[in-house]
Amino acid sequence: MQYLLSDVELHAFDNLPVGILCAGLDLRVRYLNAQAESLLTRSETGLRLVRSAYGGDRLLSLRCTSPADALALKSHIESVIRNGHGSWLRIQNVGTLSAFPPTLALSISRMPPEFLDPADGPAPPWALVIAQDISTRQTPTNELLSGLFEFTRAERLVAIALTGGATASEVANARGVSLDTVRHQIREVLRKSGARNLRDFERIVASALALQALTDSVTGITPPPIPRR
Repeated sequence: MQYLLSDVELHAFDNLPVGILCAGLDLRVRYLNAQAESLLTRSETGLRLVRSAYGGDRLLSLRCTSPADALALKSHIESVIRNGHGSWLRIQNVGTLSAFPPTLALSISRMPPEFLDPADGPAPPWALVIAQDISTRQTPTNELLSGLFEFTRAERLVAIALTGGATASEVANARGVSLDTVRHQIREVLRKSGARNLRDFERIVASALALQALTDSVTGITPPPIPRR
């Protein structure tokens, strides 16, 4: 894949906030970006990169700590390659962390046509795997909320608290205001953002955070200051 993309496109891929890799039926890796390499070299992750040499070539492949995960990953990749059916998979942790919920989620889908090598033929044996750490909750910045939705200062504080996992009651207690005040601010947050409910707002914020991370890493642009309101 790296031979089919320009230097600018490869730089953008390397700076994406999610891991992206191209994997085959044998779990051999053709391409991966910097975030994927970072995610798959952590000690607690049950999916690791294995480096080997064969015939003078240096090869990368995926190895699951859990045999069940290994079978599932191969099955998902095979389904995508043969039938084009995308899927999701969570990878178990290792060691003492195995009792906790998985922290690595994979989205497995067919390779986009523009990323395919014509030498692979009409049915290339590769799948696109997107890896994301789901163990931590990301919260938006004041700059992001102000720039996208024109929230007031109070609405920004409420939005940040809610996306951080707080309830309306906890926000009211922390800010020393009534629950009715917080509920009114939540309604304004939903109205200005165009979200149907808080779950939909979290989806919108997650997409905006991904865009912000990509923009910051690729361009190095610093957001403008927050307007005083």
